[in-house]
Amino acid sequence: MDILLGLVGKDYVMTVADRAQARSIVVFKHDEDKIFQLDSNILMATAGPQGDRANFAEYIQRNIQLYKYRNDLPLTTKGAANFTRTELATFLRKKPYQVNLLMAGYDKKSGPVSVLHGLSWEYAQDGVRCSWIWVLLLPKHFRPLLQERNVSRAGKGVDEEMHQRAPD
Repeated sequence: MDILLGLVGKDYVMTVADRAQARSIVVFKHDEDKIFQLDSNILMATAGPQGDRANFAEYIQRNIQLYKYRNDLPLTTKGAANFTRTELATFLRKKPYQVNLLMAGYDKKSGPVSVLHGLSWEYAQDGVRCSWIWVLLLPKHFRPLLQERNVSRAGKGVDEEMHQRAPD
């Protein structure tokens, strides 16, 4: 079960992804890195089958770097999200990728940004377990103006409640 979570605070963005690589009931790895650094200030957390996830993320990563070198101008987080959304829509028509993603970044003008499905949020989640548990529990524990050091405490509170309500 893939879990993606993004939190936007006053002066930070935090992304979380589980590290398990599984198919059906078999877990192949427990140390898979599902967060890709697209640029110095943009991260993309991905979920889905390992091949699709890795190929699509590397494709986006390389094209964002190519844009930066061609234009001498880095993309903003929203610009990278728009490019990614367009490419994903194109691939859905040609060669489908089963990829869910969450982009997060810090822009000089707009500050921290978290983008899921092209929309900006204070917190965003994607994945099977996130879809109903995190939506209910996160507003109870997370406040946008939390200091960065207090966010881990809020995450632990959500995690503890999640394991009480839906044990592994």
